[in-house]
This record gives sequence, C-alpha cells and structure tokens, in this order.
Amino acid sequence: MEDAFQAANDLENSEINVVFEFMLVNCSSGDEGRSFLRSQLREHIARLMVEFPARFSHPERRQFVKALE
Repeated sequence: MEDAFQAANDLENSEINVVFEFMLVNCSSGDEGRSFLRSQLREHIARLMVEFPARFSHPERRQFVKALE
C-alpha cells in the first residue's frame, strides 16, 4: 500500500497540479475564476493528505498492507 500511496502522490504532484497551475495562469479571467481554480487545486491536493483513512496515515502502517494477487 505504501508503494501505491507514493506513486499516486507523485502522479498527483507531477501532472495534475501542473494542469491546474497552467489553467490558473493562462485560462482564468478575473479574480473569481482564479479563486475558483485555486480552491479546486487545494481541494485536489488535500485528498491524499487529509481524506486518506487515519489508520493508514503513517507510512509504517501502509507498509504492512500487501496487495492481493
């Protein structure tokens, strides 16, 4: 589970956040549009950090969960 968590985190940070940042800079018009995109970006980033089940919040706990074959 730890490997999957890290892979998802890396993917989110490398690709999706770049898209949001691009949209913020190039596609949003006015403060309202930028504010909306910023809130969407913050929400997106928080999903892995905040909404992940508490029992798996520490890497040591995630390392003990193995994938089913």
